[in-house]
Amino acid sequence: ALAAARTAAATAAAELAGADGGSAAALLTHAEAVLERAGADLARTEEDLATVTVRLEFAGREGRQDAADAAETAFEVATREAAALTRRAEAARLLRDVLQRHRADARQRYVAPFSERLESLGAVVFGDTFRVELDDDLRIVSRTLAGRTVRYENLSTGTREQLAVLTRLACAALVDPDDGVPVVLDDVLGHSDPDRLHRLGAVFGLVAPPAQVLLLTPGPGAHASIPGAVVLRLDADG
Repeated sequence: ALAAARTAAATAAAELAGADGGSAAALLTHAEAVLERAGADLARTEEDLATVTVRLEFAGREGRQDAADAAETAFEVATREAAALTRRAEAARLLRDVLQRHRADARQRYVAPFSERLESLGAVVFGDTFRVELDDDLRIVSRTLAGRTVRYENLSTGTREQLAVLTRLACAALVDPDDGVPVVLDDVLGHSDPDRLHRLGAVFGLVAPPAQVLLLTPGPGAHASIPGAVVLRLDADG
């Protein structure tokens, strides 16, 4: 036993002699410093925890939890209302799209006959090269004559006047006489030269009958070239 103990002691002494005592001491010092800092951090954290706990308890006494619950409930209600509004908005948009599509289809059914009728009547006044461009509201955008296109607002007063009359007569020509209403034109040919008045008279003859057109004018020139026109003169006393 003594021999074994001596052998073990020798082995331990050899291991101790081979160990780096300086490194171990440095590591121990570092570990102690880390432990001390961790203890300080723990103490600060415990202080912060105590402060937060007191604040939470104070906030709880102020009813903030109730306010938070109420806000959450209000948010859920607002979310449901927003979803309902979104569904209604989608339904309204679908309805609008359907109406616009049907409106476009209906417009295509009557814009072509209207444009053709207007151009056929306009050819009597302006010639066979007469063409018009219409917008979505069936208003004249431009007039083309002999390949030259001019915006409506750049046309002369007389030409615009004649186009306005042709537009109303074209509408009258497309309406069923049993369902239509009279076309009343009040002193609308004051800026037209005699040749255009003569040609417009031919247009009146094409439209009426069957459409009924009432032309109010201070002078005889406007109706002189209208075939079949019935002239009623009104004196100053009405």
